[in-house]
Amino acid sequence: MDGTEVPHYFLCPISLQLMEDPVTAPTGITYDRRSIERWLSSNRTTTCPVTNGPIKSPSDLTPNHTLRRLIESWCATQAPKPASKISYEHHISSSDLPKLLNNLHVPELVHETLRALYEFASTGEANRRLLEIESLTRALRATARSDRARATSVLRIALESATARVVEQLKPELFEQVVRVIRERPFSARATKDALRVLMVACAGGSANRLKAVEAGAVEAVIEVEFENGGERRVTELTMGVLSRLCGCAEGRERVAGHGAGIATVAKRILRVSAGVDELGVGILCALCRFAGSEMVVGEMVRVGAVAKLCMVLQAECERRVKEKARWALKWNSNAWKNSPCIAVYLLSRYP
Repeated sequence: MDGTEVPHYFLCPISLQLMEDPVTAPTGITYDRRSIERWLSSNRTTTCPVTNGPIKSPSDLTPNHTLRRLIESWCATQAPKPASKISYEHHISSSDLPKLLNNLHVPELVHETLRALYEFASTGEANRRLLEIESLTRALRATARSDRARATSVLRIALESATARVVEQLKPELFEQVVRVIRERPFSARATKDALRVLMVACAGGSANRLKAVEAGAVEAVIEVEFENGGERRVTELTMGVLSRLCGCAEGRERVAGHGAGIATVAKRILRVSAGVDELGVGILCALCRFAGSEMVVGEMVRVGAVAKLCMVLQAECERRVKEKARWALKWNSNAWKNSPCIAVYLLSRYP
């Protein structure tokens, strides 16, 4: 639904996409069932990805029928699928897939092959599971930018349906090629969003994938995208989501803190875009304060207004868990900040 503004409460906090089967965890957060079940299995954890609260098993997830009806009602008011998408459903079958994937090795056939694969992948979950991630990664090497953009779209669809095992075994080249697409952002806004979604899914596959993304230059590319973003909320939600996951490893936090616009860009988006961005942004700053709070980082947070923004979060109408993260971030470095002329002393003393 590119070009259509999707209500943020219809989006899954994990995939940042429209929920098909919303379920509510015991922590009160609603996710798309497929995304939260993949999270619980792939991370071998029983915690809520947003609150870190306990989720004992998938059986603790409760279907949110009210939200599902709202989403279905909203979708019914949107424009129907293009006729071209429907027509391809009758011309491409799973038996055609091996030939299509082989065609990706022939430069003259890449363009049409990718278009056919996109239509094939768009016709159902079963088809998406048949796509080969490695073949699509190779397709990202295509010389034509338009082909790389289409390959990214198909790769995004394939990854969203891939098993946890497949996601955990992604190769460094995938991250290198996806970052390459992000750096070409002036060419295609849609390709940029698809590439960011690919990183979102891939970086949920464990610390090894996060490290591969960091080494491929994902932190710098994503910060630059957001720094140049003209105010598009969806882009901000994606970039902050990716940075949040990359800050799950020490190397990612180091790159964010070391980027000239990293901390400033994150802080600037808090309390300006959406509640989801507030939570992601405060979480990033909290991670930096706790695990990367060097003298340089602590000083930078004061200089660019990140500390003042954390104080503002405590006074704003934010979720309780967001305020709690902000409170802890301030507490960890309060001794370093309490004498700063840039921070109102009563704020730091009021929220120790």
